Amino acid sequence: MKKILIIFIILLSITNSLSAQNDEYVVEDYSLLSDSSQIGLNLGVRIAFGQASKHRLIGEFGIDMGVTINGCIEAGGFFAGLYSDEKYDYILGEDYMLSAFYGGVYVQPIFFQKRKLHLAIPVRMGAGKINYETPDYYSDSYKVAKSTGARESTSALIVFEPGVQLEFQATKHIQLAASVSYRDCLTALEYQKTEKKILRNNELNHFYYALTLRFGKF
Repeated sequence: MKKILIIFIILLSITNSLSAQNDEYVVEDYSLLSDSSQIGLNLGVRIAFGQASKHRLIGEFGIDMGVTINGCIEAGGFFAGLYSDEKYDYILGEDYMLSAFYGGVYVQPIFFQKRKLHLAIPVRMGAGKINYETPDYYSDSYKVAKSTGARESTSALIVFEPGVQLEFQATKHIQLAASVSYRDCLTALEYQKTEKKILRNNELNHFYYALTLRFGKF
């Protein structure tokens, strides 16, 4: 949380500095409780990457669908897919990779919404499943492929993701967003045969960085 606070302060300072240079970008100033409500619908496509414990790289592709009220707050749903690079499993003696699919809801207050560059504080919560997969072959020291039969385990996954996000209003209906978030994961993934735990609860927790292209009314 200390790192998130530091990042938030840095982004807030950048936003204040840059928004002061964009006074020519005029947008009618609404508040959340304004009598004249403005509701917008938007769709976002995002890619993200991060690094969890044990030097495991995590990639993500996701889709967001949201509703904005008076440009002050946004809420909606999302769907995301995660994957990791291959790592060696010392218990099974094989390479393996992780993949996950999950969906959920998010909410984000928006600051400096009448400027071309503004700040949002997204909070995401979701659930889905995570998979542990091994290939159906491996190569030994003599480079000979040996079939081992693929192994797979599946478990439920719960995620909580607070973050900070800078949003640039490129045009009236297009936004570019860059964010830094912390992914807190809870899973009970176990080996099917040995019933030993594959992952500790905090092993997939990590910071990740995302770029989002958003379309719609904001």
